[in-house]
Amino acid sequence: MTTSGDGAHFRFSGTVRLGVSRCRLSAQLLGAESGRQVWAERYDELTDDPFAIVDACAPRIVMSVRRQVASEDAARLRDRPLDELSATELMALGGASFFNPTYEGWRGGGVLAEHALQVAPDHFMALAMAAAGLGLADPLYGHQGTPPSVQSLALERIEEALRRQNRSDMLHAVHAGLLLYGSRRHRAAEAAARRSLEVNDAYNMGLWMLAAAQVFGGDPQAGCDSAVQAVAVNDSDPYLHLYSRVAGYGHLEAGRTQEAADWFGRADQLAPGLTPNLMAMAVASHRLGDRLASQEAIDRLRRAEPGFRVADAHPLPYAEAAAWERYREDLLAAGAPP
Repeated sequence: MTTSGDGAHFRFSGTVRLGVSRCRLSAQLLGAESGRQVWAERYDELTDDPFAIVDACAPRIVMSVRRQVASEDAARLRDRPLDELSATELMALGGASFFNPTYEGWRGGGVLAEHALQVAPDHFMALAMAAAGLGLADPLYGHQGTPPSVQSLALERIEEALRRQNRSDMLHAVHAGLLLYGSRRHRAAEAAARRSLEVNDAYNMGLWMLAAAQVFGGDPQAGCDSAVQAVAVNDSDPYLHLYSRVAGYGHLEAGRTQEAADWFGRADQLAPGLTPNLMAMAVASHRLGDRLASQEAIDRLRRAEPGFRVADAHPLPYAEAAAWERYREDLLAAGAPP
């Protein structure tokens, strides 16, 4: 199977092979003109039904190709002046910036989307990317929270994007994140995440936002399950560290502290040195009574954020205030600067 189109930069091809109770799907993405292999993957399933492996693997392929194309497009455009780029090209650069597991990468994606809005003020995807960059960089990658005026603008932008396009999995997931982290509207955030999954039932960002709404809304077990589903969609997803962190929060609230520590550690391995991961590792290690590990996490936190103080930390969006208070107290007990 091979697909391409006029003016396309890439060509996708795939094969399905059947064996005795085994099915293998191979897929690759090639440069349309050069024939260079951009991406390739192989999937094996214990089944004699070729449709089963296609159904199982299609979501992973779609997300991998979607993000690989964005990265390739960004590489072509990176050295060109921003004022020479179209809105679509600016969004390609912005999309790739979001993949970097840093505050600067996420925030930078939003800044590029702001440039795109100057070219195309009504473009729904530019509105959504700007909203994500504005409203979610601090909750996901920092600790001080988003100023109310910025959060309000981000929510206005995503609502305008949704008025223009209501059938985008990404828009509904961003909406869920803003409702949760900005407004602590847990039920509305869960509903928005579920709308994302109605558009694409294997959308890992939708599963991630559903998990966060469930964990912080008071159902940590459901949140763990949703987070693990998000992780399972694609083991090379650039946001695995975010999904892993939410799984850790779920285990922490469910009282499974060692499992929480393991997930926070995985998040840190995938995106080393992020303040929220280090805070969570310190809390989990303290609850386990592991003074060496909690002190190491605090030392790394001080190096990553020399001015960090618990008093400046914006509360995680727990529906129950006591849950954040326990978290804050354990962070202090682990040795974080007050």
